[in-house]
Amino acid sequence: MAIPPSPRPADETAADRHHDAATLAFLNRLTGAVLGLASPEQIIGVVERMLGEHLGASRVLVAEASADGETVQVHQTWEAEGMPRLQATVHRLSDYGDRLLTDYRAGRIHIRRDAAEEYPEGPELNALRKVHALAAIDVPVLADGRFTMLFVVHQSTPRDWTEAEVMLVRQVADRTAAEVRRARALREVQASERRFHQMADSMPQIVWTALPDGTVDYCNRKWYEYTGLPGGVISGPELQAVLHEEDAPRMRKAWEEAVAAGTVYEAEVRLRRGSDGAWRWFIDRGLPARDTAGAVSGWHGTLTDIHDQRMAAETAHRNQERLAAALAVADMGTFDWDMRSDAMTLDARSRELFGFGPE
Repeated sequence: MAIPPSPRPADETAADRHHDAATLAFLNRLTGAVLGLASPEQIIGVVERMLGEHLGASRVLVAEASADGETVQVHQTWEAEGMPRLQATVHRLSDYGDRLLTDYRAGRIHIRRDAAEEYPEGPELNALRKVHALAAIDVPVLADGRFTMLFVVHQSTPRDWTEAEVMLVRQVADRTAAEVRRARALREVQASERRFHQMADSMPQIVWTALPDGTVDYCNRKWYEYTGLPGGVISGPELQAVLHEEDAPRMRKAWEEAVAAGTVYEAEVRLRRGSDGAWRWFIDRGLPARDTAGAVSGWHGTLTDIHDQRMAAETAHRNQERLAAALAVADMGTFDWDMRSDAMTLDARSRELFGFGPE
C-alpha cells in the first residue's frame, strides 16, 4: 500500500505526546551520532543500526537507485540477530511487483503489513519470502524529482506499522539522504584538493593559491624546498625574510591593486634561497578564479624562476652598451649582411662613412 504523509490528528492523547517526545529524543540521539562523520558508509551504517534497534525491526537497508530507477544497489545492511543477510547487492524492482517502481518514482511511501495476505501466490510473494520481508516500510528519496535512494525497514513476520513509525522512517530517510549528500560532496572536494596538491607538487614552479580577499592559503612543496621555511609558513615575518626588501613595496602594491580590481596580477621579485642565501629573480603571476555569478572565488598563481634569463638579458644589454661606446670612440660603424638574401643593413655611422644619406 502506498500512502502520502497524513496530517496530525486533532484529538492528540497523552500517549501520543509521550510517543512524540520519544521520537524527538531518538532523532536527537541519531543526529548526535552522525554529527561529524565524514564517510557516507559510516553515516548509513550508524543510521541503519540505530533505527533498526529503535523500531525492533528485522532489517534496515539503504539502497541507491540506478540512473533509470529500475534497479537498486545495496552496499550495506543492518540485521537483527537471527535475520539472514541479503546476498544480492543489486535488486531489480520489477521482481517485487511493477507497482513498487511506479510508487518509488513518484516518491510515494510503500507499506507492507503482511505480504502473504496482500500478494497472491507467485514470483513476487516468493521474492519477498526469500529475503524474509513479509512486512516493510519502503521510503523512496527523490532529488530534483528523480528517484535516487531507497530507505527500507523489513520485518520477517507480519507487522501492523503505525502511522508514527512510518513518519519516523520518512524523517530519518530525508535526514540521512541529506547527510550522505553532504558527506559525498565533502569527499569530492577533498579528493579534488588532493589531486590539485599532487599536480602542484609535481611542477617545477612554486604554486600558490589565495582566498578572495588576497590571503595566501597554500603553497606547494617547491616553496618550502626553495625557501627552507617550515611547512605551513607562507606569511608573517618569515615571509619578509625571504622577500627582498627593495621588491616588497612594489610587489605588495601590485597585489593589492589586482585583488581590489579582480584583474591579473604580475610582479618580478627576488627571493632568498634557503640553502645558500642567494637572491634569485622570480616572476610572480596570479589569476582570479570566478564563480558562476562572476565573483572572485579565489586566486591561483605561480612563482617562476627567471634569474638566469634575466642575468643573460642584463649581460647582453651591458655588452651592447660597451660595444656602442667602443664604436663611438673609434669612430666606427656596424653593418649586418644577410648572406641568404644578400641584403645589407648599416647603422647611421656606417651610412655616413660610406657617404649614404640617412634612411
